[in-house]
Amino acid sequence: MSGGALTVLSGGNAVQTRIEVGIATIFSGGVASKTVVLTRGQLLVSSGGTARTTTLSGTETVFAGGSTLSTIIEASGNATIFGSSVSPTIHLGGTETLSSGGSSLSAVVMGTQSVASQGVATGAVLRGGVQRVASGGTTHATTISSGGAEFVSAGGVASGTMISRGGMLVNAGGTITDAVFMAGAISAVQGVAVSNVVVSSGLSLIALTGGVLANTAVNRGGFETISADGLAIGTFLSSGALAVVSSGGTFSGGTVMSGASLYVGGRITGGLVMSGGSVTLAAGAQVGGGQVLAMDGVGDRLEVASKLSVGATISGFGLGDAIDLRPEGHAVDSGAK
Repeated sequence: MSGGALTVLSGGNAVQTRIEVGIATIFSGGVASKTVVLTRGQLLVSSGGTARTTTLSGTETVFAGGSTLSTIIEASGNATIFGSSVSPTIHLGGTETLSSGGSSLSAVVMGTQSVASQGVATGAVLRGGVQRVASGGTTHATTISSGGAEFVSAGGVASGTMISRGGMLVNAGGTITDAVFMAGAISAVQGVAVSNVVVSSGLSLIALTGGVLANTAVNRGGFETISADGLAIGTFLSSGALAVVSSGGTFSGGTVMSGASLYVGGRITGGLVMSGGSVTLAAGAQVGGGQVLAMDGVGDRLEVASKLSVGATISGFGLGDAIDLRPEGHAVDSGAK
């Protein structure tokens, strides 16, 4: 079909229609199967209408009461759902938007699925794709595989999300309940503050832009990252834990225990307590005056990049401690033998 309009009425069944330019409308009781919608084509599914196994590079709108089954959304394809969508596959560059009253079941997402106000997505699997939950939107039992990410904005709700290795769940002010983090999973905050989080072995916690992590405890094998414009306050790094402060990130008032490591490419404010741990101040790190870097443990190690100016006071330097100036390697130690 190139130009014009196709109408499928009650009892009608359109099979293997190709829409290059124009509009096809499926009314109540009508069915369209194996339709191919190209970039300039449109498919409209009215209340009571059904579209099955559509291949979509153009646009599809499913109105309240309408349904679409096993849609394949290609790059540049855009489906807007006010009715129901079952088992869609959303490829890179494709988008499914669940608008008011719209629902999606068992989507496979390599592109983008957007859940708007009063939209509901259940059982989606993110395979490198992105799920965005806006205010009033809800997701249930999303599975985030490696490279996938779910962003939950203020007013959005995500329940029962399972995050596999390499998957990321981002709290951007929404409500997250009953999430399950597998080994290697990533939790992130953006634009909001969270407090008293415990990061267990194999997990990663990230403060993205505007994210604040307060009083985080990072256990052995756990990993904390402070990205640009992120902030960590009062982090406690246990033995075997690792934290990285990227350029533009801020680490304030933390504690680094024996066997823990802190790598700083951003800012330190509010001082720092070392209790046998290792701290690296990389090139570009900022440690202003008026602060105290307290070496309170045994075997504290502070590595400072070449030509880096450290304005803070270093206190407690004692037996077994070391200050290593990099890259020249001129170590200053306490004389322990």
